[in-house]
Amino acid sequence: MKKSILLIIVITLALGFSVSYAEVLQICEYNVNDTNDEDGYTLKLLGDMYYAGFCVEQSYETAAEMYKLAAEKGDVDAYISLGNMYYNGIGIPQSYGGALFCYETAALEYGNAEAYFWLGGMFSQGKGVVQSYQMAQKYFQSAAELGNIEAYLALGAMYINGISDGLTGEQAMEYIMTAVEAGNPPAEYYLAVMYTHGYEVEQSDDMAIKYCQLAADHGLPIAQGQMGDLYYNGEGVKQSNELAVYYYQLAADQNDAYAQKRLGDLYYYGNGVEQSFEKSVYYYQLAAEQGNDAAEYNLGILFTEGNGVDQSIEKALYYLGLAINQGNVKAMELVGSYYYLGKHGVEQSYIQAFPYFQMAAEKGSASSQEILGMMYYYGQGVEKSYEKSAYYYGLSADQGNKRAMVMMEINHCLLPVFFPECDFHLDKTVQ
Repeated sequence: MKKSILLIIVITLALGFSVSYAEVLQICEYNVNDTNDEDGYTLKLLGDMYYAGFCVEQSYETAAEMYKLAAEKGDVDAYISLGNMYYNGIGIPQSYGGALFCYETAALEYGNAEAYFWLGGMFSQGKGVVQSYQMAQKYFQSAAELGNIEAYLALGAMYINGISDGLTGEQAMEYIMTAVEAGNPPAEYYLAVMYTHGYEVEQSDDMAIKYCQLAADHGLPIAQGQMGDLYYNGEGVKQSNELAVYYYQLAADQNDAYAQKRLGDLYYYGNGVEQSFEKSVYYYQLAAEQGNDAAEYNLGILFTEGNGVDQSIEKALYYLGLAINQGNVKAMELVGSYYYLGKHGVEQSYIQAFPYFQMAAEKGSASSQEILGMMYYYGQGVEKSYEKSAYYYGLSADQGNKRAMVMMEINHCLLPVFFPECDFHLDKTVQ
């Protein structure tokens, strides 16, 4: 009876008849309070409503409570939802143990295919359990036997990555193609990658693009971003900035940080869109909020120059600092140059500049290695040392830096000769 009532609600809403959110919530709560919800179905539905903010004020905490109550009444889908919340720490404290309990209950007591799949994932990654590819494969196989499409892809991927036990290449391809034929976007994209590199298939750019296109058209953000790159660069397809924008936008609308960053690039340069620093800033900020270091670096440049935003060296250094914390070499070099040259309102300081170039040099930047060589040569911010100067010039020269090669010869003579302080030759363009 209760499921029939809820079905009527859905049909009524779909047909556009007037049913208020309050009435929907009232009917659901009536089902719960009138002891009509013996198996937790309505509690699970209420949990979904609170999770999504449908008809009620969104609340992950309340959703978790509803899922707990529904699970106690035996609703297997509630165990899955609750397990996912424990796994990701949404609405409740993060707990792999809590997730494991929910997934094991749903899998072992109720035979739920999705729960077997999540258990396979936990064992493959060693989350809350001792990592075991053997156990992961066991659970993925159980999930696949129960019809879970993602498990077919997982089994095929385990073979491709050399971590399966007893699977053959033929079996792996069969698993992957089963997922592809079911229209699974990650499987389509995975097959595209296989064709790109020739894993277990004959290498074919055309086939790679075909399956990447399928995955993109089926809504997979990473594939949409890849199609954007292909159209932007004209690789295997006719070059089109407009189609690049189209695919980047599809992925960006799904909160894909890479696509948001790429849209920021296109608006920065006006490629395929009307040039707009303001829109460039907008998309870079979306990507930066998700930790995209290239977007953080680019925001640093925009705030430095005051393009699309009010000029602010404080905000510039803030975003560049975020990028540096993620190992972005260009950000290290740019901040180092600000201190070295005393530009953009930053007080000149060799001492402050040195650690930024040192960080970049340690990550293999030939430019920063050259600059360190110069700083040691002249004793800028550090104690003068021809030996250390020669060391860093040598590292830079080994990467083909001709200026560093010249200074290596000078250092070998151990003579402090005049050498114009270089202009860094740093690339201060958006990434």
